[in-house]
Amino acid sequence: SEIRAVKIISEQGIASGIRRIEAVAGEAFIEYINSRDSQMKRLCSTLKVKAEDVTNRVDNLLEELRTARKEASDLRSKAAVYRASVISNKAFTVGTSQTVRVL
Repeated sequence: SEIRAVKIISEQGIASGIRRIEAVAGEAFIEYINSRDSQMKRLCSTLKVKAEDVTNRVDNLLEELRTARKEASDLRSKAAVYRASVISNKAFTVGTSQTVRVL
């Protein structure tokens, strides 16, 4: 039996000075590469980019998501301030305290 290609797929420390290395070889290597290629093709299709542009596209999408989340948070804060202002404008004084009646 001959090993033509080996791909290290993970590496981790399991004890001081000891590493665990997982690899695929032979037919498992071909299946692994085919699976990764299929995943990349699906990513390219979904993101509508070439393989070499996937990383940049994902980075851009993550930045857009962060920006959208921040804008949504800011809008929720502004809406809360506005609602408080509307309620405050409906307040009236009874005796020495301001009262708000919301229907």
